[in-house]
Amino acid sequence: MKPSVCVIMSTYNGLTYLEEQIRSIMTQTDVDVTLYIRDDGSPKEETRKILLEMKEKYPEIILAFEENVGVGNSFMNALYKAPDQCEYYAFADQDDSWLPNKLSEGISKINGISGMALYCSNQIVTDENLEDRKIRFSSAPEVKYGAVLRGNKASGCTFVFNKQLRDFLSDPKNRPTKELLKERIHDVWVVEVAALFGTIIYDENGYILYRQHGNNVVGAMDYSLGKKIRVKFHNLFAKSNSGQILAEECLRLWSEGGSLGDKEQYIRAYAKYKKKWHDKRFVLKQKSTFKRDDESGFEYFTKTMLNRL
Repeated sequence: MKPSVCVIMSTYNGLTYLEEQIRSIMTQTDVDVTLYIRDDGSPKEETRKILLEMKEKYPEIILAFEENVGVGNSFMNALYKAPDQCEYYAFADQDDSWLPNKLSEGISKINGISGMALYCSNQIVTDENLEDRKIRFSSAPEVKYGAVLRGNKASGCTFVFNKQLRDFLSDPKNRPTKELLKERIHDVWVVEVAALFGTIIYDENGYILYRQHGNNVVGAMDYSLGKKIRVKFHNLFAKSNSGQILAEECLRLWSEGGSLGDKEQYIRAYAKYKKKWHDKRFVLKQKSTFKRDDESGFEYFTKTMLNRL
């Protein structure tokens, strides 16, 4: 029997690439797919028309036309309402194109893992015509909970996760605030939860054609050396509170009852390091937990001292 997968898609004014993406999802090999699409209040009627036409072609599509809440909240609201009987779940953007074995490859990597499990992968970056292909990451990005607090590189459009993780995420007592999902969108939240409580498998291969075009919400930027240096310099001094907001949300949900275990002291220190020297000193000593894989020890030290983590 083929494994059952519920794919979650949020749409907003999807026109040019939407049909192609839906076809690539509904023709996945060796899986039974249900596609739950939540339209996030698209003002363009053409989006609704396309979705209704695709549902006629693929009865396994479930449509929900709802109010605009933004990308992070839209994806998570869809996950909460999607069918709960599937074995696996996945996120999909509206403008990519999946290789036929995208879902089956993900499932094969987490099948048999006990407890909550999340699969994520590399991406094949393309132009708007799905040409000029190149792999996005030359090495696996860091996905431990401390690094994700600071910045996530695992893309939600590559995720496949088991029902245990889906049920944990959907439980009302584990749901983040709407404000958090505006600041750190759905894929950041899911990776952080999986890093705290489950297993994450990263695949350095890519099975998704990650289309780059002028309307990407989040994209893969290809910087020159000079641009990379300027970005690093900017990031060294740029203020950011999003990591602290994410850490505080984890504490709000799970500090009572000891659910975070030994990780709580790390998350609590990170949430408060800007205000207390004791916590800043603790964070400085925890490079192995919090340092990103794209920064040097000097950068980590400087950002910590300047409250820029």
